[in-house]
This record gives sequence, C-alpha cells and structure tokens, in this order.
Amino acid sequence: MFERVVMATDFTPGGEKLFNCLGELKAVGTKEIILTWVMEIRYSGGPTGKLKEHHKQKLEEKAKEIEEMGFKVRYEAPIGFPAQEINAVAEKVGASLIVITSRGKNRVRDFFLGSTTSAMVRQTTTPTLIERIELVESLGEKDCQLVCERKFESILMPTDFSTSAEKAEKVVSGLSEHAGKIVLTSVVDEGETEEEIAGLKDKAYKQLEQLGESCKNHCPEVKIRIETGIPSKIIKTIAEEEDITLIVLGMRGKGGVEGLVLGSTAETVARTSKLPVLLIPAAQ
Repeated sequence: MFERVVMATDFTPGGEKLFNCLGELKAVGTKEIILTWVMEIRYSGGPTGKLKEHHKQKLEEKAKEIEEMGFKVRYEAPIGFPAQEINAVAEKVGASLIVITSRGKNRVRDFFLGSTTSAMVRQTTTPTLIERIELVESLGEKDCQLVCERKFESILMPTDFSTSAEKAEKVVSGLSEHAGKIVLTSVVDEGETEEEIAGLKDKAYKQLEQLGESCKNHCPEVKIRIETGIPSKIIKTIAEEEDITLIVLGMRGKGGVEGLVLGSTAETVARTSKLPVLLIPAAQ
C-alpha cells in the first residue's frame, strides 16, 4: 500500500528507533525508503562543510543497512526548516507516506506532539504516520523505544462520513488484510433531543456497516461503535478499551486563509494520543 516512504530522522536516540518499524512497513508493501535528514538553519551562515559531510556519511551508512533488508533506498539532506523540507521531499519523490517520530519538547503547547511534527502535519498533503517514542527505564538505565512495534494489528478508524474521511476509509479497507481487528466508530456530538440523537446514531451505524463489510473480507474481527460526546475524548477512550495499536484519521485538505490541514478533532487526537496516529489528507 505505502510503496514509497519518506523516513524523517535526526539520528538522535529517539530518531534511531524509527527504523524499528521497517519490518512492519515491508509487510504492508513498502518497497522504497527515502531517508531524510534536514540540516536545520540555525545561523545566518548556514551549515558548515564539515556538518554537511557528517550528514552525508550517516545517511550513507544507514542506507546500506536498510538496503540489506531488501528495500530500495536513497537519501536526501536538504537545508532549511524541517517541517517545510520534509514535505517538499515527499512531494518531489511522490511519496505515498511520511514516517516521523514525536517526542514533544514543548509539553505545554504541543503535549505529545513535537514542534516539527506539529508544523509538518499542518502543511502536508501526504499521508503521515506519527510514531510515538517513549523513555523507559530498565536496570537503572533509560532508553527510548517505540510505543508500538505491531501497530497494524488493531486499528481504530473514527469517521464523520465527510469528504475528509473518505480517503482514510479507503486506507483502512486496504490495511484490513494485515489487521487482526478493526474498530470503526462515529461520535455523535450534535442533536437537541433524544429522538434526534437516536436517529443520527442509527444513520451512522448503517453507514459504518457498509464499510465494515469490505473490511470483513480480510480482517477476522470488525467492530462498530457509535458513541455520543466530545469526539477527541471518546476516540481515546475507545482506543484504550479496545487495545488499539493504531488510530487512522482523515484530515481536511489544505486551503483557506490559515492553510491548515487538520480539523479540530484530528488535531487534538494527533497531539495528545499516546498511540501511533496515521493522518490521511483528504483527496485534493
């Protein structure tokens, strides 16, 4: 499904753990990896020749390792602002997916979502997998690790049946052959009377049944949950109750005065979820 993938790394301990998901990507059809390490502009003089050579050497070494796993590999080392450059690389190579970690340096503003990742997903038109990195302690030593290394095993897809969600629904249908469980949900947060809410729930259930049937052709367990409440909170609650390993969310197409791609629910879940999140931009 995701044949050409841009992997954005900075070779920090957390960034290195990103490569632990290569086996999973290969299982869902990835054939080519574009390693991307942005040389960030911090000073007016720009990166030095020594720094550029360091980047090139690290990328070449990692590319050889990944090639031995059976991938076609190339690398990019653009100079600029990370969020912009990662998206530019994805557009240039025609990537079907961007994979990036989140560590969240500014916990007050971005919660679990780092500033680069936050800025990047607001601009991108490429599906983006946000891998979660956590710091664990064992035998008195701390180390970074991926929150989930089997993320396609149990998938949650919330939908509001909008055009923004249509592409995400197709992605989940495609991933169903790799999943052991898929939970489809719609959160009803409108309605002034109990009768109106009941009508909305019934309509949502019937629509999800159609999507569920296509998933059942490949996935052994497909569940439908219709809930009421604040969508972002309900989504996280369902994820915990159903032992979800990946949340797939559709997001608005780029446009408007602000040029944002995330709706409020998608943005809140992406920022605060402890699980990996796959964001799918609406068809352009």
